[in-house]
Amino acid sequence: MTENDENDAFRDSLNSFASYPRNLVHHNTFNHILEGHVDRLDKQDERLFSSEERTDVELWESGNQPSEFLSFRFNSNLQLRNHFLGVQLFANVDPQCRLMFIHADHSRAKLKVTRYMLLTAFTYHQVMAHFVDFLFSFGKQDYPKDFHFSGLYDETHLSNDQPSLSLPDLGRSGTDFKMCYNLKSVESSSSQPQFPWSVRQLAVYHSFDVITGKSFWTMIKGDALIKRRIKAATDPSRHPNLDLSSALQSFLVTLTVQLIIFDWCREQWRWYISYLEELQEITTRRALTMSFDRPAIPPSTNPPPRAATAPAGKVKRAVTQIIKRAASATGTLPPTIPLQSIPQTAPPPPEFEPDLENTKSFSFSDLQKVQSYEEKVRELLLVVGSNIKIVTAIKDYYIELVESSEFPDEIKLGSTRKIKDFKKAVLSIVNDLEMQHSRASMLLSTLTNRKGLLNGVLEYRSMEASKRFAEKAEASTREMNSMTEEMNALTQKTKQETVSMRIITLVTLFFLPGTFISTIMSTDILQYSKIPNTNDYEEDYSSAALKRYAGVALPLTALTFLAWWVLYWWVDRKQRVKALKDKIKMNKGGLVHFV
Repeated sequence: MTENDENDAFRDSLNSFASYPRNLVHHNTFNHILEGHVDRLDKQDERLFSSEERTDVELWESGNQPSEFLSFRFNSNLQLRNHFLGVQLFANVDPQCRLMFIHADHSRAKLKVTRYMLLTAFTYHQVMAHFVDFLFSFGKQDYPKDFHFSGLYDETHLSNDQPSLSLPDLGRSGTDFKMCYNLKSVESSSSQPQFPWSVRQLAVYHSFDVITGKSFWTMIKGDALIKRRIKAATDPSRHPNLDLSSALQSFLVTLTVQLIIFDWCREQWRWYISYLEELQEITTRRALTMSFDRPAIPPSTNPPPRAATAPAGKVKRAVTQIIKRAASATGTLPPTIPLQSIPQTAPPPPEFEPDLENTKSFSFSDLQKVQSYEEKVRELLLVVGSNIKIVTAIKDYYIELVESSEFPDEIKLGSTRKIKDFKKAVLSIVNDLEMQHSRASMLLSTLTNRKGLLNGVLEYRSMEASKRFAEKAEASTREMNSMTEEMNALTQKTKQETVSMRIITLVTLFFLPGTFISTIMSTDILQYSKIPNTNDYEEDYSSAALKRYAGVALPLTALTFLAWWVLYWWVDRKQRVKALKDKIKMNKGGLVHFV
């Protein structure tokens, strides 16, 4: 492509910025991947980006002086576009170094940038399409989404056979390299006092023109920590010797910025692991030091029953008498059997019974805590491992880049010492990360073992509780059997008494008529008197006596039945009141238990 063709292609790309990354002039990505990025940006627009009223995009870029850096803040796409394009496209040359910082209120909030502002900046600097992959891990979310995704992508355009966009009017030679990656680190968090640590991520895009020395950075993070550190490292008031007048100096500044980012991804892991170790000890240390067995109740020291301590002589004589009686009945007398004294066995050694009081200090919530700590350590291992791979890959990429025959000799020769220092610093960071990775692996092993121990304690307590319940149930069963036997004996006795009562009733009924007649005959109602000088008897009936007898007997009978009825009513009412009170008490007890 000629220069005019590339200018036209770049202009067309800017006009269709809303279709980024499909509008890139040159890319090394399949079209279906670009279409997928556009679709995902459309679907997650509301979650990722803020409205224009809440935007805050800052550009930190070099000025006209070699050591000068200026800050520009934008709140609308029109302001940002005018800053990039100027009065007319291709009228202004890009600054030697430009850093764009995008952040949010916190790590799970919308980014303070609109979609059009971001796509305008990406299109103007032809940011590689793979950087969009890291964008979806940010934005509004209740819990971290796609948080474990990490990666490194790069593009190198040092030879003519590699397509690249050359825009001389903007200071872009087309001979450059690009990279994008993400790293994670742990930071203190005041928003969650129950667990004051949070793993946070940083997405970085970087391009560097090896001919003109112009560089562009985009950094996306939930807060402004990296922005403050990089601005402090490039502040002219603090670093008056900062120089960006040549490609070599710009390259050296690039390495410094990379080291600032790498140092951030390793600095707090030591203290985070120490905090997790402390939580582990607080939650599980008791399981190692407590004893869960105690001596059982010692056997009683009371003397054994008399039968067990009877003298051998008495036992011998008693047995001899029994044998002699049996022999006399059969007519034979066996010889005397010598008897030995009954041996007394020693009491068994004291046993141990489970002490469930100590196990009450453990609960299922402790097991949940240990599981949570274990998951955080696994997350830590994954994050630190990915950081090691990415930092090592970037270091290897720079070394391979500088050693390439197509890399400019000016930068290659002038950065030899800086590259060595860069390699040494990166190795130190990687060694520190590997050490923390080893600590975390050891902590994970300990947590896994302690979780098994806690689970064993809870199972032990459940098993012993079940055992005690079974013992109580067995004792209750024995008691019920004893009660059943007693009830059976009582039933048999009642049955016998019932038979006796039937016999008594039958006898009573047999004699009742005669008794009644004899009672009547013994009164003055009907009398028999002998007639003098004869063998006959004269019957004397008195109606007045009958009336007197009926007048006394019938009221007494009625009074007896009335007294029986009153007593029966009183006993029945008392039993009903007691049953009602028991029912109310049971209902109240069930209600309290339910509440």
